[in-house]
Amino acid sequence: MAVLRHDDLVVPIPPDWEDGSQLVIVGKDDGGFRPNMVISRDQAEGRSIEGFVQHHLPMLKQALQEYEPVDQRPERFGATQGFLVEHTFVANSVRLHQIQFHVLVGGNVFTFTGTHLADRFETVRPMMTEVIGRTRLGMDTFMA
Repeated sequence: MAVLRHDDLVVPIPPDWEDGSQLVIVGKDDGGFRPNMVISRDQAEGRSIEGFVQHHLPMLKQALQEYEPVDQRPERFGATQGFLVEHTFVANSVRLHQIQFHVLVGGNVFTFTGTHLADRFETVRPMMTEVIGRTRLGMDTFMA
């Protein structure tokens, strides 16, 4: 039986089930909002990183109110090469700015999603990109 490990927590995963966990880190309140990063994992289903992004982008646009694209491009943070999608949208009457950095590792896509108030996002961008660049996705990608 497979297991999910997180620090001292070890959870058995039943046969035919998969790990759907997400890691979430949050900052201190900044203007009535806590900037946050969510790291999730999806199966690439044989797609390239660009193919994965193009497959999921229509669903993202449909799910987010007042979606406005900002940028899409291949990007590198530290030793981590991936594909960056950047946009703004409205949630609970507040405009948010978000980056989604997708990284293909084996048959999985890890997505780092960083969100903050649109008018405060640039204050956390350097920290978010540093977190991405220093995340260990395999022993060869860790940046101390």
